[in-house]
Amino acid sequence: MKVLILIILIINWNICLSIKNDYYALLGVKTDASKSEIRKAFKKIALEKHPDKNKGDAAAHDTFLKINKAYEVLKDEELRKKYDRYGEDGLKDNHFSNNYQSWTYYNEQFGIYDDDPEVITLSKADFEQSVSNSEDIWFINFYSPHCSHCHTVAPIWRKLSEELSGVVRIGAVNCHDDWMLCNAEGIRGYPSLRIYPSAEDYYGEHSVENMMAYVFDRVQIDVTRLNTENINVVYESSMPWIISFCEEDHDCLSDTTLLKVSAMLEDLVNVGSVNCENEISLCKQLSHSSGVYFYSAESVKDTQGTVIVNINAKELVSEVLDLLPIPLQVNDNIFQQIRRNISENKSNEWLFMFTDRDDHKNHELRKTEALLQNINIGHVNCLQAADLCQRFLINKYPTVLLYKKIGYEIHHGRMFAHDLANFARESLASNVRVMGPDDFLKISQSSESFFIDFFAPWCPPCMKLLPEWRKAGKLIGGKLAHFGTVDCTVHHQLCVKLSIHSYPTSIFYNLSKAHIFSGYHTAEEIIEYAEDIKSPPVIHITPEFFNAEIKVKPIGKTWILKFYAPWCHPCNEMAPAYSKLAKKLKGEALVGEINCDEHRFFCQSVGITSYPTIRLLPHYTEGHENFVHYNGWRDFNSMYIWAVEYFPTVVKEFSEIDFYTILNSDEPWLVDFYTPWCSHCTTFAPHFKQLGKRLFNEKAIQTAKINCQEHYTLCRDVGIRSYPSLRFYEGRTQEGTSQPITGTALESQDTNYLFDMCSQLLEYHIASLNLGSSNSKGGDFNKKTEVPDEMLFVHDEF
Repeated sequence: MKVLILIILIINWNICLSIKNDYYALLGVKTDASKSEIRKAFKKIALEKHPDKNKGDAAAHDTFLKINKAYEVLKDEELRKKYDRYGEDGLKDNHFSNNYQSWTYYNEQFGIYDDDPEVITLSKADFEQSVSNSEDIWFINFYSPHCSHCHTVAPIWRKLSEELSGVVRIGAVNCHDDWMLCNAEGIRGYPSLRIYPSAEDYYGEHSVENMMAYVFDRVQIDVTRLNTENINVVYESSMPWIISFCEEDHDCLSDTTLLKVSAMLEDLVNVGSVNCENEISLCKQLSHSSGVYFYSAESVKDTQGTVIVNINAKELVSEVLDLLPIPLQVNDNIFQQIRRNISENKSNEWLFMFTDRDDHKNHELRKTEALLQNINIGHVNCLQAADLCQRFLINKYPTVLLYKKIGYEIHHGRMFAHDLANFARESLASNVRVMGPDDFLKISQSSESFFIDFFAPWCPPCMKLLPEWRKAGKLIGGKLAHFGTVDCTVHHQLCVKLSIHSYPTSIFYNLSKAHIFSGYHTAEEIIEYAEDIKSPPVIHITPEFFNAEIKVKPIGKTWILKFYAPWCHPCNEMAPAYSKLAKKLKGEALVGEINCDEHRFFCQSVGITSYPTIRLLPHYTEGHENFVHYNGWRDFNSMYIWAVEYFPTVVKEFSEIDFYTILNSDEPWLVDFYTPWCSHCTTFAPHFKQLGKRLFNEKAIQTAKINCQEHYTLCRDVGIRSYPSLRFYEGRTQEGTSQPITGTALESQDTNYLFDMCSQLLEYHIASLNLGSSNSKGGDFNKKTEVPDEMLFVHDEF
């Protein structure tokens, strides 16, 4: 009995510990919570649990530190990804502050626009997808919660967002939370108001009227002023019309309201106005002298229209949208006909919205129709078409999918018309489709390649990856590989069977063999990984190959070896960087990898105890027993810097005495002035080493480096004021002279640029020497060769 009680206590303690350390539970949010939801939840808890409000609680400080850490982790995409994958163990290398803001800050300054539905708070991922990759018009407020003027502007921005709702998209970026985004956009002060896609800054007065005028000047909106001369435009139009009839003694829609309505109904309904004081005959012809009327397509001449009672722009638009033809109501029979038509190229693609009610008047769906001229729109009521909804495994509402010839894709973003339209356009061009268990039977037997993204809709890095996945699919989908996605919340058993333990996980199936590619990547990285699988830059090593080639390695050959296991997450994460290293070092070193899951006993026999293990067999050793073990970061730059350090080099380490031999030399030299503590110097060192080899082999230019920490006086005399600094010495002009100690400063660390400039400077120097030689035989001694402008360098770091 005591043992049972002890077991129960241990279990309860573990459960409590698990809950205690569950960051989502600490903030009271679900694992699929958005950044905005996390911020709102944190603010609510901060106002309640803050030590300033709990001065009698001795544990309040420690409790709030845990809550604050949970927020710091979950608001950051990279940290959240680590936490979701590895728990708190994944955060060991990160440092967290033991400080937090005052209660007043959280009450008055934190999350300025969190409660404003019309203001879209944009994260870096949101910005890249909805702003950078879109032609939609955005007016965005880049602000900091610490900026007092930002708080002054906030109520004005809220009012503006209400006035322009549906006209343009109003956004806000918190530069305290998303400083990398603000830095990338060149934001230097707060608040910064900028309109996109032109990225034009607003410098006018911070008033609703002025900012509205600024926006209307940059939005192409058409309100037709109707008269007897242009009324045929209305009669002959194939689109519906809203016409505002106005006479002096009646309330008329303002020009601003008409502009708003026109913008909100762009490509759906035309907007016109008639001044019945001036156009008496036209108003009589149309049977109205005041009020607002809606006319369906081609009905202005034959009907009196439908009166619109609302005069508020937003309400007026809502009333008009209800009068438009409803999207096609789709059931399984209709879908089967659509599917056949698409497969036989008789129909364009279809965008379907699935709902759990009679939602055929959905306004966002109708607005989407106007934004997608070449894509059909349909609505599926899952209460009436359950079989069709089951066919697509619809489990939440609303769900939007694009059905195309190769299959379909599901939208996982905001349900606004512009977001739906952007998704449809991306998906249409992407060559990506949703996959399920049936597809994997084909994959296992196929000689073709498949690249599959396994994800969960609640996972922020997954949502960030999807647009990049579509970009990659657009470029190589159907060519290098078939691109697909698997939603692991829908196909849970499939993902468990395939050992998918974290999201996103991408797997490249090449001849049915799985290659795992974990985490978020850009489209370029996705394509590069696929190309590397098809044409591997890394040599696959077996024990037989090792014994035949590496065990008997001769002096003069360099090998880099990675020992890994396919189930090892760090191994999979470093794979792209290791492939990049292999391509970069082609011709310099042989780069290979050994699968220790397949060759476990062999790996044990050579002393491998953990994965990944990286060893370098230097050029100056024989065999495999004298190796250098790598203990650094597993990114490309770190591994590259480490590897090149062990390569043979033509770059000489010079002292002050050696340096003066350069000044008295006829030979050209490029000198790198550096310090050991300079991180940029360390990063540049391997590139300079490779540049030195190229300069020597192709141009006979020698290279040296000088440690300015040891030779401070020399570096000061040369005029070195930043590190690394590069000086070119082309060689003295005649015997008995010396070159200027300052040389020619080259203000770049781009090795291709440096190679070109050294080559040009050397050519100019040789031309000058040849000219001097001809002048000594009777030429014009006063004539000088002019140096091109691009050859004149100024060394000025400050």
